[in-house]
Amino acid sequence: MNKDEKPVTRVYVPMPRQFKEFMSAVSEKIGEIHEANTQLYVAPENIQRLRHGRSWNVHPAETGTAGSFHSLSTTHEIKFDDLLANNIERLPQAVAQCAEGMHSEIARSIYSTIGEAADAVGNSVSSADHGNNLLEAIYAVIEKVEFSVDKFGNVSPPTLHVPPDIGRKLEELKSQLNPEFEARFEALMAAKAESALTAEEARKGKFINYGGSDEASVGNRL
Repeated sequence: MNKDEKPVTRVYVPMPRQFKEFMSAVSEKIGEIHEANTQLYVAPENIQRLRHGRSWNVHPAETGTAGSFHSLSTTHEIKFDDLLANNIERLPQAVAQCAEGMHSEIARSIYSTIGEAADAVGNSVSSADHGNNLLEAIYAVIEKVEFSVDKFGNVSPPTLHVPPDIGRKLEELKSQLNPEFEARFEALMAAKAESALTAEEARKGKFINYGGSDEASVGNRL
C-alpha cells in the first residue's frame, strides 16, 4: 500500500441477498403509505408520474409556465442498541416515522405550491377583506372556484383544507348559521353545480358524434 493511500473500510453483510430483499420490502411499504397519503391531497387520476426528462408544460400556449421538479426527503433511525437487543418493534416504528416525515413534506409542498399559484393569478381570499367574517370568506372562496364533473356526470364540490383551529371554528359556526346566509350559500352551490354541468356538456359537444345513437355513429364511421 502506498503511504499516501488511505485504508479502505469494508463492511461485510453476511446475507447480501436477504438484506437486499428486506430493504426492498421496507421501501415498498413506505411507498405504499406515501402513495395513500398523497391521495389525501391529489386525486389519483391527477397524479403525473415521471418517465423521462426534467420538466413538463401541460398548457404552454395558455400559461407559458413550465413545471419543475424538486426533491422531498426525510430521515429515520434505528439505534445500534436496538439491533443488539433484537428489538424488532423498532422496524415498523421506523417505517411509520419515515412515512410520516414524507407525509409532512408532501403536505407542505402541495400547500405552498397551491398558495403561490393562487397568489400569482389573484385567486386568493383574505378574511380581513370580509370584516374577518370567516363564513363570508368561505362564500367568497366558493365564488372564485369552478366545480368539476366526473366521467359519470356527478358534480364534485371543492374540498376544504384548513388548519385544526380553523376547522374547530367552522364547526362552531356551522351550528350558528342564520337562515339568510344558509339559503344564499345553498343557492351559490346549486348555481356552481349547474355551471359545471353546462361546461361539461359544452366540452363533450366538441367530440364528433357525441350524443348520437350507436347506429348513427356506426353509419358515420362507414
